[in-house]
Amino acid sequence: MKLRFEVRIAAPPQRVWPWVADPLRMARWNPKLVAIDRAASGELQAGEEYELIYRMSGRDTELRARVELAKPPVELAIRLWDEAGPHERPTVESYRLEARGDGTRLRQEIDLSRTGIPWPARLLMALLSRWGRPRDEPYLERLRRLVEEPQDPPNPASTSSTRASSRPGSTSSRS
Repeated sequence: MKLRFEVRIAAPPQRVWPWVADPLRMARWNPKLVAIDRAASGELQAGEEYELIYRMSGRDTELRARVELAKPPVELAIRLWDEAGPHERPTVESYRLEARGDGTRLRQEIDLSRTGIPWPARLLMALLSRWGRPRDEPYLERLRRLVEEPQDPPNPASTSSTRASSRPGSTSSRS
């Protein structure tokens, strides 16, 4: 089963890409992503592995992630799996950015076909994603709003950092 979402953003792919390819920025528009632990900072690189925590249905789940594909500013694919579960049952989350006029068409695909989720639950998820109404602002709409907000010029006098280290050499979005 694959869940597919799409949004059009009034900005070129080069401006949208950092919001998709940097996990700390991703956490600003995806409320399920509550913590990131990785050795690097900035945009993800192909082959990179890191850990994260997703909060779903009020439960935190620790996941491992491996960047399967990173082609800036066009395509990103991340394989996610639960450390406590079988490695061969991943979720693959992918993003494809296409220039459209003066903006970007962003497509997100979440491939759950190999996760081992029972078919009744997959059917319910498919129905809700297609015809259900979100209780909160949809994630890609939140992303669109963040990218389209007017950009403040950088302040060279500012020395504060938005990154918090959870251990030497790693970054985290946990507060």
